[in-house]
Amino acid sequence: MSFESCCDDDLDLSWLDTHERLNDIEQNYFKESKHTIQINYVYININNYIDKIVSKDQELEYFDEDYMLFPKEQILKNIQHNKTIGDTKYQLLDILTYIVDIEPKNIKRLLNPDDDPSFFVSLGASFFNIIPLVVDIKIPKSIFIFHKINSIHFIFQEMVGVVKIPKPILKIFDGRANPRSITKKTKKVTIKTSHSSKTKRVNPSN
Repeated sequence: MSFESCCDDDLDLSWLDTHERLNDIEQNYFKESKHTIQINYVYININNYIDKIVSKDQELEYFDEDYMLFPKEQILKNIQHNKTIGDTKYQLLDILTYIVDIEPKNIKRLLNPDDDPSFFVSLGASFFNIIPLVVDIKIPKSIFIFHKINSIHFIFQEMVGVVKIPKPILKIFDGRANPRSITKKTKKVTIKTSHSSKTKRVNPSN
């Protein structure tokens, strides 16, 4: 095996391509689709402090040549799968997206905020959006240098007053008598003697 093929197998050289594209950024001002996006699950405790952030990559579906899609069915599944950590339950507060979909013609203005501060502030605010709960999220194309910061944020709040009900130790009988309600019954035993027959009530042994 050659040294080059060994390096190709063992090393991730994708950063070289990114580095070359950054050096040639003047010719790379065009938008591209990305098939995944980072999702951040942000958990806020009962004291309104961020307790934990979990980040995962989410696969996106093709929608059309300008958008990728995060379908609402998958959104609901993600909420259900991530609303509990250990014994702590959370409720969803908001879904936010941060997508830098700036037009290529404005990239230089973004990189030089001191030249036009008002444009920089208004443009930056437009990247954040609050998403209604049950809707498809469309992810537009963006310039490749922003792909890693484009993200979706699920904000969860810890639920107050949720009591975990312990499982019963005793087996629950389905439709039959509860073992606690069964009382010990006596049994009649007849003892015959040579002179007479007597009936005595005794309690059975074990």
